[in-house]
Amino acid sequence: ELICVYCNGNWEGSVQHLVNVQIKEAYSDEYDYIQGWSVLQNNVKTLRTDRIVEEFDTVEDAQERLSKLIELGIPTPRDRPSKAKYHISRPDTFDICFTGFKKADREHLTELAIQNGINIHVSVVQHLDMLCYGYNAGPMKLRKAIKQGAIVATRAQFEEFLETGEIPENV
Repeated sequence: ELICVYCNGNWEGSVQHLVNVQIKEAYSDEYDYIQGWSVLQNNVKTLRTDRIVEEFDTVEDAQERLSKLIELGIPTPRDRPSKAKYHISRPDTFDICFTGFKKADREHLTELAIQNGINIHVSVVQHLDMLCYGYNAGPMKLRKAIKQGAIVATRAQFEEFLETGEIPENV
Protein backbone atom coordinates (compact mmCIF):
# COMPACT_ATOMS: atom_id res chain seq x y z
CA GLU A 1 0.00 0.00 0.00
CA LEU A 2 1.18 3.54 -0.80
CA ILE A 3 -0.44 6.76 0.43
CA CYS A 4 1.35 9.88 -0.70
CA VAL A 5 1.28 13.46 -1.90
CA TYR A 6 2.18 13.40 -5.59
CA CYS A 7 3.12 16.15 -8.04
CA ASN A 8 2.05 15.34 -11.61
CA GLY A 9 3.60 16.48 -14.87
CA ASN A 10 1.50 19.66 -14.81
CA TRP A 11 2.95 20.52 -11.36
CA GLU A 12 -0.38 19.89 -9.63
CA GLY A 13 -0.34 18.25 -6.21
CA SER A 14 -2.72 15.44 -5.32
CA VAL A 15 -3.22 12.73 -2.74
CA GLN A 16 -2.71 9.20 -4.10
CA HIS A 17 -3.75 5.96 -2.39
CA LEU A 18 -2.56 2.82 -4.17
CA VAL A 19 -2.95 -0.82 -3.15
CA ASN A 20 -1.34 -3.91 -4.69
CA VAL A 21 1.68 -1.74 -5.40
CA GLN A 22 4.44 -3.02 -7.66
CA ILE A 23 7.70 -1.42 -8.70
CA LYS A 24 7.88 -1.36 -12.47
CA GLU A 25 11.09 -1.64 -14.43
CA ALA A 26 12.26 1.79 -15.48
CA TYR A 27 11.40 2.88 -18.99
CA SER A 28 14.60 4.91 -18.97
CA ASP A 29 17.64 5.24 -16.73
CA GLU A 30 16.20 8.38 -15.13
CA TYR A 31 12.99 7.30 -13.41
CA ASP A 32 11.49 4.38 -11.53
CA TYR A 33 7.75 3.78 -11.58
CA ILE A 34 5.24 2.43 -9.08
CA GLN A 35 1.98 0.96 -10.25
CA GLY A 36 -1.08 -0.09 -8.28
CA TRP A 37 -4.83 0.14 -7.94
CA SER A 38 -6.00 3.66 -7.03
CA VAL A 39 -8.52 3.43 -4.20
CA LEU A 40 -9.50 7.08 -4.73
CA GLN A 41 -9.90 6.93 -8.53
CA ASN A 42 -10.94 3.28 -8.88
CA ASN A 43 -8.46 2.45 -11.65
CA VAL A 44 -4.85 1.40 -12.28
CA LYS A 45 -2.43 4.23 -11.66
CA THR A 46 1.27 4.55 -12.51
CA LEU A 47 3.39 7.09 -10.62
CA ARG A 48 6.94 8.26 -11.20
CA THR A 49 8.84 7.81 -7.95
CA ASP A 50 10.70 11.10 -8.31
CA ARG A 51 7.36 12.94 -8.24
CA ILE A 52 6.28 11.46 -4.91
CA VAL A 53 6.60 14.36 -2.51
CA GLU A 54 6.05 12.47 0.73
CA GLU A 55 4.54 9.18 1.99
CA PHE A 56 1.92 8.86 4.75
CA ASP A 57 0.15 6.28 6.89
CA THR A 58 -3.36 7.67 6.27
CA VAL A 59 -5.17 9.52 3.49
CA GLU A 60 -6.21 12.16 6.02
CA ASP A 61 -2.57 12.86 6.93
CA ALA A 62 -1.71 13.17 3.24
CA GLN A 63 -4.62 15.55 2.60
CA GLU A 64 -3.59 17.68 5.58
CA ARG A 65 0.01 17.82 4.35
CA LEU A 66 -1.06 18.77 0.81
CA SER A 67 -3.11 21.63 2.26
CA LYS A 68 -0.07 22.79 4.28
CA LEU A 69 2.17 22.64 1.23
CA ILE A 70 -0.29 24.74 -0.74
CA GLU A 71 -0.42 27.25 2.15
CA LEU A 72 3.40 27.41 2.10
CA GLY A 73 3.15 28.53 -1.49
CA ILE A 74 3.95 25.56 -3.65
CA PRO A 75 3.38 27.17 -7.00
CA THR A 76 0.60 25.89 -9.19
CA PRO A 77 1.06 25.79 -12.97
CA ARG A 78 -0.43 29.27 -13.38
CA ASP A 79 2.07 30.68 -10.83
CA ARG A 80 5.19 29.16 -12.36
CA PRO A 81 7.34 30.38 -15.21
CA SER A 82 6.79 28.05 -18.16
CA LYS A 83 10.16 26.29 -17.93
CA ALA A 84 10.26 25.90 -14.14
CA LYS A 85 9.93 22.42 -12.69
CA TYR A 86 9.00 21.27 -9.21
CA HIS A 87 10.21 18.04 -7.65
CA ILE A 88 11.94 16.98 -10.84
CA SER A 89 15.53 16.04 -10.36
CA ARG A 90 17.74 18.23 -12.53
CA PRO A 91 21.38 19.23 -12.41
CA ASP A 92 20.43 22.86 -11.70
CA THR A 93 18.26 22.16 -8.61
CA PHE A 94 19.20 21.04 -5.12
CA ASP A 95 17.56 17.67 -4.45
CA ILE A 96 17.40 15.77 -1.16
CA CYS A 97 16.03 12.46 0.06
CA PHE A 98 15.25 11.78 3.74
CA THR A 99 15.45 8.17 4.87
CA GLY A 100 15.36 6.26 8.14
CA PHE A 101 13.41 8.82 10.17
CA LYS A 102 10.24 8.58 12.23
CA LYS A 103 7.24 10.24 10.59
CA ALA A 104 7.29 13.38 12.76
CA ASP A 105 11.03 13.88 12.22
CA ARG A 106 10.68 13.39 8.45
CA GLU A 107 7.82 15.91 8.36
CA HIS A 108 9.91 18.47 10.25
CA LEU A 109 12.91 17.98 7.96
CA THR A 110 10.67 18.16 4.89
CA GLU A 111 9.25 21.44 6.13
CA LEU A 112 12.76 22.84 6.64
CA ALA A 113 13.81 21.76 3.17
CA ILE A 114 10.72 23.30 1.52
CA GLN A 115 11.28 26.56 3.37
CA ASN A 116 14.82 26.61 1.95
CA GLY A 117 13.76 25.87 -1.64
CA ILE A 118 15.10 22.31 -1.70
CA ASN A 119 13.38 19.65 -3.84
CA ILE A 120 12.40 16.54 -1.88
CA HIS A 121 12.36 12.98 -3.19
CA VAL A 122 11.44 9.69 -1.54
CA SER A 123 14.02 7.74 -3.48
CA VAL A 124 17.56 8.20 -4.70
CA VAL A 125 17.08 9.92 -8.06
CA GLN A 126 19.61 10.62 -10.81
CA HIS A 127 20.67 14.14 -9.79
CA LEU A 128 20.29 13.72 -6.02
CA ASP A 129 22.53 16.14 -4.17
CA MET A 130 22.06 14.91 -0.60
CA LEU A 131 20.77 11.88 1.26
CA CYS A 132 19.92 12.79 4.85
CA TYR A 133 19.71 9.62 6.92
CA GLY A 134 18.34 8.67 10.32
CA TYR A 135 18.72 5.73 12.68
CA ASN A 136 16.70 3.35 10.49
CA ALA A 137 18.21 4.09 7.07
CA GLY A 138 18.31 1.25 4.61
CA PRO A 139 21.72 0.21 3.30
CA MET A 140 20.52 0.09 -0.32
CA LYS A 141 19.62 3.80 -0.39
CA LEU A 142 22.90 4.69 1.29
CA ARG A 143 24.93 2.63 -1.19
CA LYS A 144 23.06 4.01 -4.20
CA ALA A 145 23.50 7.62 -3.02
CA ILE A 146 27.21 7.12 -2.36
CA LYS A 147 27.66 5.42 -5.74
CA GLN A 148 26.02 8.41 -7.45
CA GLY A 149 28.25 10.86 -5.61
CA ALA A 150 25.51 12.42 -3.44
CA ILE A 151 26.38 13.96 -0.10
CA VAL A 152 25.39 11.60 2.70
CA ALA A 153 24.58 13.53 5.87
CA THR A 154 23.06 13.06 9.29
CA ARG A 155 20.18 15.21 10.50
CA ALA A 156 22.57 17.41 12.48
CA GLN A 157 24.79 17.89 9.43
CA PHE A 158 21.76 18.80 7.30
CA GLU A 159 20.57 21.34 9.87
CA GLU A 160 24.08 22.82 10.07
CA PHE A 161 24.12 22.99 6.26
CA LEU A 162 20.86 24.99 6.30
CA GLU A 163 22.28 27.43 8.87
CA THR A 164 25.76 27.93 7.45
CA GLY A 165 25.80 26.54 3.92
CA GLU A 166 28.56 24.14 4.96
CA ILE A 167 28.44 20.49 5.96
CA PRO A 168 30.60 19.79 9.00
CA GLU A 169 32.57 16.55 9.00
CA ASN A 170 31.80 15.82 12.65
CA VAL A 171 28.55 16.63 14.35
